[in-house]
Amino acid sequence: MSQISGDGTIRTVGSAFEIRFDRWYPQPTGEVWDAIATAEGLAHWLADARLDPMPGGVIELDFGDDDGGSMRGAVARIQRPRVLQYSWSMADEPDAVVRWELPTLDEGTALSLTLTLSGEAEDSALLLAKWHTRLDALAAYLDGEEFVRDEASLDHLLDHYRESGA
Repeated sequence: MSQISGDGTIRTVGSAFEIRFDRWYPQPTGEVWDAIATAEGLAHWLADARLDPMPGGVIELDFGDDDGGSMRGAVARIQRPRVLQYSWSMADEPDAVVRWELPTLDEGTALSLTLTLSGEAEDSALLLAKWHTRLDALAAYLDGEEFVRDEASLDHLLDHYRESGA
């Protein structure tokens, strides 16, 4: 079973801030890579997607009207199956650079997700809770389980991150 509890951290980096999550999955690296770096994989756990997997390629995610609309970005770096980095621009979130890293392990797959966001973290607890939930959905997808997004779970995570001082 995948690790679905890994809390995110937030820190200031110059005039920006950085959110980071580290997770571990029992699935092989290629399976995790396909889930985060292909349109088909992203559509199963994150949002309907378009992804041109090359530097300068377009990434678009359609979360639907209820979940914040759409995101558009450009691929900055891709090194199969280890690194995917792209810009993130979405109406209800600060612009960001999203970087997925899958370091080599003997067994399973480690995943590091780093979001470098411009400006100030107006509601860092909400961003941490949203991305925590998104990674929980990834874990469920990789484990072959259904993930149900609900407001109660998001509210619980939001309270957790606010209580921890985020």
